[in-house]
Amino acid sequence: MTSVCKVNSTPSTPPRWTSSLAGASYILAIAAAARSSVPDSRPRMGGWRYPGHCRNHLLADRDWRSIDAAIRLRLEPGIADVQDESSILLTQDPSVEMGDPVLRSRNGSIAYHLACVVDDARAGINRVVRGRDLAPCTAIHTVLQRHMGLATPTYRHHLLLLEKTGEKFAKLHGAVGWRDLRTHYTATELCGVLAEFAGLTPDPSPRNPGDLVDHFDWNQVRIDDIALQWNGRALERVSRD
Repeated sequence: MTSVCKVNSTPSTPPRWTSSLAGASYILAIAAAARSSVPDSRPRMGGWRYPGHCRNHLLADRDWRSIDAAIRLRLEPGIADVQDESSILLTQDPSVEMGDPVLRSRNGSIAYHLACVVDDARAGINRVVRGRDLAPCTAIHTVLQRHMGLATPTYRHHLLLLEKTGEKFAKLHGAVGWRDLRTHYTATELCGVLAEFAGLTPDPSPRNPGDLVDHFDWNQVRIDDIALQWNGRALERVSRD
């Protein structure tokens, strides 16, 4: 399980910026090689690294709306110094670690990285709290923010609830669904169990979320991920394989 909490603590007028990433080079990812045949496209936390096989197919002055290909931002080598409140080391060279990010997919939809950055800026978001599975994306987000002249929010990445295998504890991977949870837990009981897993309380006694807010302290939250399993009646902590 992971979450994303975005906070605008100072209401403001949505920012304005130029309509494009001015001065940047764009790549047409016309011929996509199979991942298994590209040794440098090894998986990274948060996605696959783009190996750069289309870096010479530049968009130039062509109309990006009519292009039948994915469009990427061609990154120049350079370190993105990223600060994270949870002390995760996020500073990296995105061109090496993740490769050139997709801005628009081949089907015409705007890709996650660009949409995330623009949506946050439009909403005046200045604080982002999300799961550490998204932490590797942060350097690319800061690069996009700098290209577009946008402010960089404060980031914090929290622990994850995992399967024994290390996959996220999620329905996608076969974890228990909400119907089973609702059958065996009340809302306050489940809140208490999760609060204890996260380190916010010393025991899993039933609690309302509001009970945790007044005395919330990030220093109490566990740093390491937790592996869980569903035993048919309850969530229980287990050792990872």
